[in-house]
Amino acid sequence: MSGENYLQEALNKKLHLENFAIQWHFLGPIQSNKCKLIAENFDWVHSVDRLKVMKLLNDLRPSGATPLNICIQINSSGEDTKSGIAIDDAQSHLIDLISALKELPKLKLRGIMSIPSNTEDRKKVIDEFKSMHVLYAKLKNQIDTVDTLSMGMSNDFKPAIEHGSNLVRIGTAIFGARAIKTQGDDN
Repeated sequence: MSGENYLQEALNKKLHLENFAIQWHFLGPIQSNKCKLIAENFDWVHSVDRLKVMKLLNDLRPSGATPLNICIQINSSGEDTKSGIAIDDAQSHLIDLISALKELPKLKLRGIMSIPSNTEDRKKVIDEFKSMHVLYAKLKNQIDTVDTLSMGMSNDFKPAIEHGSNLVRIGTAIFGARAIKTQGDDN
């Protein structure tokens, strides 16, 4: 499995690793103009948060491909700088998105994803993980394909797992910190 935040970088890696059986996961923010490349090149998308994006991913998914596994991104921290459906509004928005999935056969809802607050306040982060787990349990009881709670990164994966995460993102722990992107770098 390879989790990628930057589309162009992922496509370059995919080209060089095409002889390997790798399941490709897209984790970054989704811009409408990149939906075609995402739909054609990935097995999973973790950062879906809008119906418009869901429709584009469905419509642009190649007809012979397996359904695209998706996770709905939830903004568990409430930070304006983060993407996703606000945790306070998640229940009602999820109902709308789930309802729309009935008309989007090339997508398969697998779960929810969040990026918690970037803080040293462990209680705040754990409270966010707990809220996500409650939301995940409700969703899992409603939809049989839901099996993924994607939360936790290199600095907080242990408490994420303790609070129900079954998919963590630990690239920094494995590969080290990324160089800071400058304007003009492609994402």
